[in-house]
Amino acid sequence: MTMQPPPPGPPSQPPAPYSGYPAGPPVTPAGQRTNVLSIVSLVLGIVSYFTGFFLAIGAVITGHIALSQIKKTGDKGRGFAIAGLILGYLSILAGIIVVVVLIFVFAAIGVAGNSVNDALEHASTSSSEPFATSDPDSGLGTQTTAEACTVLEGEIGDSISALNDNASQLQSNPAAAITALQNLSDDFGTADGEIDNPDVLEAATQTKSDLDTMIADIQAYIANPTGGSDAIVNDSSQVGSSLTALSSLCG
Repeated sequence: MTMQPPPPGPPSQPPAPYSGYPAGPPVTPAGQRTNVLSIVSLVLGIVSYFTGFFLAIGAVITGHIALSQIKKTGDKGRGFAIAGLILGYLSILAGIIVVVVLIFVFAAIGVAGNSVNDALEHASTSSSEPFATSDPDSGLGTQTTAEACTVLEGEIGDSISALNDNASQLQSNPAAAITALQNLSDDFGTADGEIDNPDVLEAATQTKSDLDTMIADIQAYIANPTGGSDAIVNDSSQVGSSLTALSSLCG
């Protein structure tokens, strides 16, 4: 029996020429990569919830771009982009609501503030007598109403004027609005220590208390907008009423 030689193998391939360059990094196939902008959108959305309006806009813009890119390339990150969009829109909405609330606040106290300033200035110009001394037997001071209002005007006049003059700017700047309202409250506190007319002192003390309540509620709302703004609306109405009562007393 004759042995048959094995069939010839495939022809050998010549070695690939050496290019002189090292092999590059492996390429991740499309559909397995995570879209970078989707991550950026999520990060901006999270940070904007604590910092403010402009980063929220960035989260929305990058989120929409990321979704468009993911639709074309099939990359991962759709959930990140959607989360960034949701957080961004919520932050924008919260910012808009805060501005609306501040507009209502300054609208409520603006007219009353002007009335108080006018009344205090009138009291200041109409009071020409020196302050009376306290009556040790009564336990109450003997400042006239006009004299007490003059003292009050000297302490809070500039703060009220600043609130009225800068109302439009303060309505869109929550931090500055709180500072301006706090300055007015502090000035009322200073005036309380210099007034011994019981009627004016009671009205001024009540106004300061209402201001402090409103400031605290505004700060709480900015920190957590989901709590609602009803308390601030009620506070601003109360502050307006207190300022109106003070205006009537000093008018």
